[in-house]
Amino acid sequence: MDEGEERLVCASCGRSVGVSDAYCLNCMAPTTGASNLDPMQAIVSEGRLLSRATEGRQKPIVLIGIWILFLPMFLVGAFSAVSILREGIGSGFSNFVFFWGAVGLAFIGFTVLYRVTKNYFGWRTEIEDEDEVTQLKL
Repeated sequence: MDEGEERLVCASCGRSVGVSDAYCLNCMAPTTGASNLDPMQAIVSEGRLLSRATEGRQKPIVLIGIWILFLPMFLVGAFSAVSILREGIGSGFSNFVFFWGAVGLAFIGFTVLYRVTKNYFGWRTEIEDEDEVTQLKL
């Protein structure tokens, strides 16, 4: 870093970033609002936001927001899969495709809800505990 170079502080992680950097090199959070004007950059930012919500403990508002976003996805997928199994919606192949699409939708919704809730309440598996102990020994 040059002595005269202007720096900003990342609002997400608190690290120092350059004025010309569109994203923080540490946490990949956008450094300015203008960096999200490009549609492709906005997609990257939204994807990073959702994946970051599943990492580590989050605030209660994040937990509530994720539940509001992904509970309908899970319920629609689960109810659609059950409905297709019970009644069908067309020929055999279309039932097959729509059933597995609904199962996939329910699976994604459930996985995100489970991971965010698990991280919020601090539930840990034995493997995660062993990994943490191993990392502390190193």
